[in-house]
Amino acid sequence: MQTDAESDPRLQRDIDADIGFIHGGSVRKDIPAGDVRVVDLLATYPFVDDVTIKEMSGDQVRRALEQSLTFERGLLQFSGLKLTYDLQRPEWQRIVSLSHKGEPVMADDQFTIAAPGFLTEGGDLYDSFPESAVIGNIGKVSDIAIRYFGEQEVVRVPERGRQLDVTPALD
Repeated sequence: MQTDAESDPRLQRDIDADIGFIHGGSVRKDIPAGDVRVVDLLATYPFVDDVTIKEMSGDQVRRALEQSLTFERGLLQFSGLKLTYDLQRPEWQRIVSLSHKGEPVMADDQFTIAAPGFLTEGGDLYDSFPESAVIGNIGKVSDIAIRYFGEQEVVRVPERGRQLDVTPALD
């Protein structure tokens, strides 16, 4: 849900991100069912971090996701993409398909991404994020989450299937 908030155009201060990212290790608690309090949102991502905006190529996005699929630092969470992967493939070759708005992501495609500064600065060893310059800042992660929930009467659970594991079952 945090990546949906990051890429929500209503919250972006005139910057329209195509993709939102968050590093899996930063999500410390599930958001409870039912009424959500501010303290629940703050406990989910208990860090003071800005969401920064960058331009990234399809190649940079793909490399970040391939790194994520090594599970060295946890699985990246994202919005704006659909990823199919096979864990029986060698590391750095596990992506079966990657698409944005139904179109395959090509190496030279350009995307505007929103992600916490920790990640865009190369935290958790994600080295493709710092290859491009910051072009904007849309505020603190916690403030964005609070605004996202506050501006909607009902916040729906995001659509499942953004990441699809097609690894064949072992017999």
